[in-house]
Order: sequence, then C-alpha cells, then structure tokens
Amino acid sequence: MSEKTQASSFYQHFAVTERPTVDYFVGLFNQFVFKQDQILTDFLNPREQFILKTIVGYNAQLEFFGGFTGAERKRAIIASYEESITPYDFGVQVLEVEYNQKFNKIEHRNLYGTIVNLGLELNVFGDLIHDEQDNWQFLVNQKNAAYVESQMTKVGSVKVNLVEKKLGQLLVQTDESTMETILVSSLRLDNVVSSVTKMSRSQVKDQLLQKLIKINWLATQDSNIMVRNSDVISVRHFGRFQIIGEVGETKRGKHRLEIKIWRSKRKRVK
Repeated sequence: MSEKTQASSFYQHFAVTERPTVDYFVGLFNQFVFKQDQILTDFLNPREQFILKTIVGYNAQLEFFGGFTGAERKRAIIASYEESITPYDFGVQVLEVEYNQKFNKIEHRNLYGTIVNLGLELNVFGDLIHDEQDNWQFLVNQKNAAYVESQMTKVGSVKVNLVEKKLGQLLVQTDESTMETILVSSLRLDNVVSSVTKMSRSQVKDQLLQKLIKINWLATQDSNIMVRNSDVISVRHFGRFQIIGEVGETKRGKHRLEIKIWRSKRKRVK
C-alpha cells in the first residue's frame, strides 16, 4: 500500500470538531506508509483510540498499551505486521507517589490538578491509579519521567516524593464505581444527564452551553443527542457515567437504563 490516505475521506464519520484529530492521525499513518518507520503516539483517550483504529484499519499492525489491562488512556504503535511488539516498546513509566499517609490524604482532584499545572501536555500522562490503602501511582511518557520527578514535590499542600516503579509493580486499582438503574422518559442527552445527576433541565442546558458535558470524551452543546449503549458521559463536578444498556420499559413507556457511575468527590453543582 503506497497511496496517500486523504483525511477528508474520514470526515463524514466524525464530528466537525474532531477534524484536527483526524488530520493528525492521517498524517501519522501516511508517515508510516511512506517511510515504513514504526510510529509511537502519546497517550490517547478511548475516543482518540477509536478514531486511530478507524483510520489505520487492517492496513498496518496497530497495538495499544496503557501500562495495565483495563487502562483507559493508552499509547499506540503503528508498525508492519512483521514487527514484534512488547509492552516495553511503548515507553510507559510508572511513578509512585510517596507521602506521609498518617497525617495526609491525597484525592484524585489534588493529584490531577498538580499534573495539569506541571506545564506539560496532558497526552504525556496515562491513567492515575489508586488502591484501597490510599497509595497513588500514575503513568507517564518515559521521556518526561525525570522532569516530572524533579518538578512534583507537592500535591496540594502535601509533600511528596516520586519513585519509579516497574510495570510489574503496579497497584491494583480500586473500582469506585456503582451500578444503578434509572428511569427516563427519553434517551436525549439532556434528559438522561438530568435523571442521573438530579440537576434540572435548565441547569443541564447551562452546563452544555459552557461545554462542561462530554459524551465519549468530546465536549458537546447539543442536548438532542440520543445516547446509546456503551456511551460514556462526563459532567463537570459530578463525575461520569456509562450506559450499560436498556433493560426494558415501564407500562407508561419510560426507558429503564442500567448505568455505571463514577462520582466525583468534589462539591456537586447546586
């Protein structure tokens, strides 16, 4: 295969706001096709992974790895089918956060906020991992690990020390999600968000206008989107939830949805 792939041929499959992502991934793929050099990406969210899969198809070997099974954010390698790829080819470094746990507590928002303020792009970082003993680790591009270690000396007001760990020393992630069943009169995004978060429809509309609601990692202002199975919806200050499936209707025609919720520990929107 040596023809140049056109980004415009994929535009119809994705939102207009995703075109820069499509352009970037098509550029990477064309680079691989013409140079036959292995391509290693930064960490990608699940939506970006899906877009890259769509573009590459079966025209090359495409592998993802985020440090552990079930990772959400993953790096990708585009390579020929003849190449053998191992987890160590992805350049993923585990950093463990050491701190005085007797007198201090670190929450997800504290660690995430510290990472955001390091001056690096977020695609340098993978998942944050938290276990039942309040230990924290996170994944980072190996090339940036030394910088992160030197710069992150505090998380909020808590003094910390970052220690490099091997992939085999990853913590067992605590699953803080809950399964719930809700009733909704329609599958419109604004209606479902209102039912899950207990916000009024007008509050949901305000959140949408401010682009504080994402569906499948893409911010939207469209309240009329119809949610589908496996959709992941995040709402600022609330958390996020996934549509597991519709489990029936009531006699009055309401939809009974099973959802998985990851609630934020921050103060809820009033």
